Amino acid sequence: MPSQPRWGQPSLQQPPAGLMWTLALGGIFLAAVEACVFCRFPDRELSGRLAQLCSQMEVQWKDCEVSWTFSAFALDDASLNKITEKTHRVLRVMEIKGSLYSLPSYWQWLRKTKLREYNREALCPPACRGSTILYNCSTCQGFEVYCWPRKRCFPGSHDLWEARILLLFVCGTALLLGVPSLAVE
Repeated sequence: MPSQPRWGQPSLQQPPAGLMWTLALGGIFLAAVEACVFCRFPDRELSGRLAQLCSQMEVQWKDCEVSWTFSAFALDDASLNKITEKTHRVLRVMEIKGSLYSLPSYWQWLRKTKLREYNREALCPPACRGSTILYNCSTCQGFEVYCWPRKRCFPGSHDLWEARILLLFVCGTALLLGVPSLAVE
């Protein structure tokens, strides 16, 4: 079995014409079905590289291409750049090592952990003040949204209003206990 050429290395064989049509149609399909990692840095060719990795893993992971949609997430500009760069690096390592078995676990970690974390960071203080622009992960379109309230971002923490009430209550109690003790002395 001949070895597959690595990215960046020239192929020694001319690919069959049918494969070229399949890749062209796949590229059109991928342009319609976007994910967060495809919104930035088109020079990284992430969609094409991921399509190639998925085609190599078709037997082990049948839902590879279906898992690309991240419609439940929206990220700010900085998070979008971070996640795209991270995915580029992970795909690059997989391509160099020829190890594709970690792709499903990376994709699952991205969906269940990292995207939720970045989504939360984008909508909570200190990164978000009043409103922010987020990019929909399925369409790559930007839209302005209001930041989440502090209670949603940090459940269990007290906001400034609750701290004022607590401080007034403690001061009032000290005064109420201080007056009778002063009268007794």
